[in-house]
Amino acid sequence: MIGMNFRKVLLPILAIISLHCKCTVLTEPRCPRFEFEERLLEKLIRLEVAMEQMKDQTSATGNRLEHCMNEVDRLTLDLNHTKEQLRVPTILFKATKVSNKIPNQGQIIVFKETLSNFGNGYDSNTGIFDAPVSGSYLFTVHLCSEPGGYIVSNLVNDGKTQTTDSNYDKEGKVCNTSEAIVYLEVSSKVWVEMFAAGNKIREDGHRFSYFSGVLLHR
Repeated sequence: MIGMNFRKVLLPILAIISLHCKCTVLTEPRCPRFEFEERLLEKLIRLEVAMEQMKDQTSATGNRLEHCMNEVDRLTLDLNHTKEQLRVPTILFKATKVSNKIPNQGQIIVFKETLSNFGNGYDSNTGIFDAPVSGSYLFTVHLCSEPGGYIVSNLVNDGKTQTTDSNYDKEGKVCNTSEAIVYLEVSSKVWVEMFAAGNKIREDGHRFSYFSGVLLHR
């Protein structure tokens, strides 16, 4: 009988104690250690997000840099190609000593002794210059005549006369020089021919005739 009464009294007390404990647990302040770990985890998460963003930015910057380097390489190749195209090769010749001092009308004057022939455009066997490259050329013709004689000559490009030169002196020995600037395509031909028959070219220790040409601009 006493035991039953004791249980009746104890159960309400235990219930009150249990309720009090629950309320105490619910209202008890949070542990500082848990708050530190939570904040640290948040920082780690933010740091990971920032690192991912930085990684994406670095990758994008690397791609832009690679694109810029490729553009630099392409522009360098284009510049080198342009410089090569603009470079003027050395094309020039000078020939003297005519093979026939009394040429016929329309005959090509052959200058048989080549002093220079860079580019191998001039043929000392035919007296004809064959353009190795296209461009603007300067040609010079220098002829000396006998006293009292005429010399009339033409500078001809592919059958078309570019300039005509004449000289005459009744008593003295005269020389005359003519020039022409001609644009030539590759394999265009230039030569000097006699305009009329009966002309006599004079050459000696103080006078000599010559035919020369040089590439000015490609």
